[in-house]
Amino acid sequence: MKNLLHEFTIGQPAVYNCQSVDADGQIYGNVLVYWPLLGPPVRGVGFWGDFGLEQDLAYNRLKFKTTWADGPCVIPQGTMLVGQGAQARTVPGAEVFYCSTTVKANCVEPGQAGFFHVKQNQPTFTMMPVGLRVQAHRLRHQGRTQTLWPAIRQYNLESRVNADNVPALVDAMRSRANLMELPKPLPGQRGVAVTLNSVLLGVEIAPTAEQFGRWWAGGLAQSYAVEAVRKARPLRLGPGGIEDILLGADLGIQRGIAGKVINLERKGLRGQAVYYGGRLAYATVLSEEV
Repeated sequence: MKNLLHEFTIGQPAVYNCQSVDADGQIYGNVLVYWPLLGPPVRGVGFWGDFGLEQDLAYNRLKFKTTWADGPCVIPQGTMLVGQGAQARTVPGAEVFYCSTTVKANCVEPGQAGFFHVKQNQPTFTMMPVGLRVQAHRLRHQGRTQTLWPAIRQYNLESRVNADNVPALVDAMRSRANLMELPKPLPGQRGVAVTLNSVLLGVEIAPTAEQFGRWWAGGLAQSYAVEAVRKARPLRLGPGGIEDILLGADLGIQRGIAGKVINLERKGLRGQAVYYGGRLAYATVLSEEV
């Protein structure tokens, strides 16, 4: 197949030098880079901001709805729902649907309260940290969608943050990152590639630049910023420049097809994609090294 990113060009990167502290108190300087991916829009696909929660069916099932009427709507992998006094949930895999759909979900915080009274307690949509999104991908491919809690406990331990749930962990890591002034999307930016110490962490693609902007502000940027200060990482330069890594053959990784969502799998990388009208409308590709 053609490279996943063959229709995109790379814009001016935004570079952040972040401090990370290991278990012994040693300070490391991690370099986080956001690489803008510029490309023509794919019209007719609903995305971030076009879907909402219709009904809480159970701790492992949620029903989504959309008012998008021009075509399918895509829920990105790793979408997390957080509500005051409610059980936070995340979607382990991308979903494509018309009107409404019931999806599998992972519980990501302890407690008994759910989103049963949606009108009184409308949840906020954000993104789960990239490290846990990788775990969710792996477990979903293994058919173990209800076993995320062990991974969360290990993740919290490695992050050296006293938090018993993912929302509290993210808040603590945001404060540590001090990366609230994140870069604004460029005109025509439909996606982003993120590297940490020259190692590719992930690639994210939305249907249009406007939809990417809503996704970016809605938690996507912070889901990567958390990783920059979560733990110390060595500097590992990849072969050639980052442009070669992003636009070369490394991301031509199409494998099996699961319904309307294409699974992407290659050694060290895992993700999903959605095509519409023969063009790439959505993609998430994450490094298993996170």
